[in-house]
Amino acid sequence: MTTAAARADAATTDLPGLSGTPALIQGAGQLVGDAVARRLAAAGAAVALCHLEEDRAAAEALAAEIGAASCAACDPADPDAVRAAVRTAVAALGGLEVLVNATVLRRDRPTAELEPADWRRVVDVELGGTAYFCREAVRSMMRRRRGRIVNLTDVSGLRGEAGAAAHSAARGGVAAMTRALAAELAPQGILVNAVAVAWLAEELDELPEPARERLLRNTPLGRAAGVDEVAEAFAYLCSTAATATAGHALAVHGGLYL
Repeated sequence: MTTAAARADAATTDLPGLSGTPALIQGAGQLVGDAVARRLAAAGAAVALCHLEEDRAAAEALAAEIGAASCAACDPADPDAVRAAVRTAVAALGGLEVLVNATVLRRDRPTAELEPADWRRVVDVELGGTAYFCREAVRSMMRRRRGRIVNLTDVSGLRGEAGAAAHSAARGGVAAMTRALAAELAPQGILVNAVAVAWLAEELDELPEPARERLLRNTPLGRAAGVDEVAEAFAYLCSTAATATAGHALAVHGGLYL
């Protein structure tokens, strides 16, 4: 079955409102961004990708795999670069109705050892970049008076994580900004939500054994969520199945933070 035929077949029984929908995913070449892009493409969405320069090879491979309309490197911390990237995506897609912000940049270390440059970079990319992409995407969505924005946040931003002050601050800011944007944009038909994750099953090998055991012991579900489960949550919030959901952080972390 061809890629296009597979998408059309999936769309007949998939979440409503995704087939043919123009969607931009920023964070391609990374675990969550790739899974969400594959899920939306499988549901028939027309997908454009943005990625960090260091993720170029993985993002371009993904673009070829799913038949992305465009695939552009972009520094999310640069508002001019974000403006250009969104305009490229809008031109390739013929509009924009879905934005997924999923870029992750972690430079974890104890606070006493935290370099100012690392603090600025993490906050500028994860929080500032999310804000800049939302600003540019909203301009296109407002013309259609409809849209979906789904931002990645995590447990670090909801309750904090030792040794990850910059990442926790950035993700906490994304959660708060999601609520603010939802209040502002819902009257215009643009629904803004978030998906809150923890360490994913595919990432557990990166943790030292004591930290991995502690994480699983404190997770009521008894296991870490997989990235495909996270992608399903994003797809739901991007679809017209979620027509009355705004300002919500959908938790996909097995109950780690209740």
